[in-house]
Amino acid sequence: MLDYVSYLSDSFKKIIKLMLKRDPRQRPSVQEVLTRYLPDQLELELKWEKVQRNVLKNTKETLERKIEELKKAKQRSKSVN
Repeated sequence: MLDYVSYLSDSFKKIIKLMLKRDPRQRPSVQEVLTRYLPDQLELELKWEKVQRNVLKNTKETLERKIEELKKAKQRSKSVN
C-alpha cells in the first residue's frame, strides 16, 4: 500500500510526521512549512541539475557501450569475410 514511501525525500517525511502530531499546537504552521521545511528555488534547481547530470552521464555510458559493441561486431564481420 505504501510502496511509494521510499521515493519520498527525508525532508518531506519529516514534514508529514510533524503535521500528524496529535496535539495541534505541536504541528508546524503553514508559514513554518513554507519557510523552514520546503526547499527554496535554488535548492530545487541544484537538485534538478544533479538529476540532469546523472541522466546525461548514464546516456553517455550507454552510448559508449553500444559504440564498442558495434565496433566489435564490425571487426567480427570483417574477420569472417
